Amino acid sequence: MSQPFLSIVIPAYNESERIGATLEGIDKFVQSRPFSVELI
Repeated sequence: MSQPFLSIVIPAYNESERIGATLEGIDKFVQSRPFSVELI
């Protein structure tokens, strides 16, 4: 069975104040998962 792949789409228009914290949270989430992830 092939490894699952997750694509995460992050709407970021006018989100300069929040995007850093959002990306950090997503990074923490994906580091503990056994699948490949791409952020869009």
